[in-house]
Amino acid sequence: MRPDSELADLLLLHCAGILPVGPGFEVVLIDEDLAHQAVALLDRMELSVDPVGAVSAVEGRWAFFVPEESDIPVWPARTQYFSCGTTLPLPPIPGTTPALINSTRWIRWQPFGRVITAPLLLQLAVNAVAPRALAS
Repeated sequence: MRPDSELADLLLLHCAGILPVGPGFEVVLIDEDLAHQAVALLDRMELSVDPVGAVSAVEGRWAFFVPEESDIPVWPARTQYFSCGTTLPLPPIPGTTPALINSTRWIRWQPFGRVITAPLLLQLAVNAVAPRALAS
């Protein structure tokens, strides 16, 4: 797994462009309504560290950066896993130019903070809120 500082530099380098996924990290895309509810659930938990890192939005889905090989256990429905070798459009640095690629935007961005999301906690939260998200 890449250190957060190295991954943050990589994100800055590819802002407003196309990010090659991996090595050292992969990406899980989650439908926006489901992702929003899952992050809200994680935000309500009293955890010592925020488990959610940088998150971008791409065409109605939120992109979470996770450690390599976080595809096991299998992610639930309404998610898509991008492994090493795929690409992801990134929004520009917040406060700079408007996004040019696929209406991308940052949901969470802390250039000197956590970048990687804890995959198991995110997966548990997605599974917990999935029935409510389907009903709404």
